[in-house]
Amino acid sequence: MGRCDCCPVDKAGTFWTRGHRSHGAGRSVIAANHGGLCEIVVDGVTGSFVAPSSQEELAGAIQKYIEDSPRALTEGNAGRKRFLAEFEESHYKLKIADIIARLSGETAG
Repeated sequence: MGRCDCCPVDKAGTFWTRGHRSHGAGRSVIAANHGGLCEIVVDGVTGSFVAPSSQEELAGAIQKYIEDSPRALTEGNAGRKRFLAEFEESHYKLKIADIIARLSGETAG
């Protein structure tokens, strides 16, 4: 399971940096299906969701990755590509600069 990280937080609003770090490292993510992790994980593409507080679903998801290790690798690679394309720090800076420019009536460059 070295290619997969679990983020089974049971409280909505829990900060989602763990999902970002995992995808940035090329790891698939098993996450509780609520809160900020829903914006990070794409179910079946970059990881999988389980119901919050469901030990049974979490155990089942872990077992699926143990039985299908290529899946973890494929999803981890997809997660890293998505992280670099959408969530890497330079992208946030460009988005913030664009928002500031639009609010001030200037053109971002």
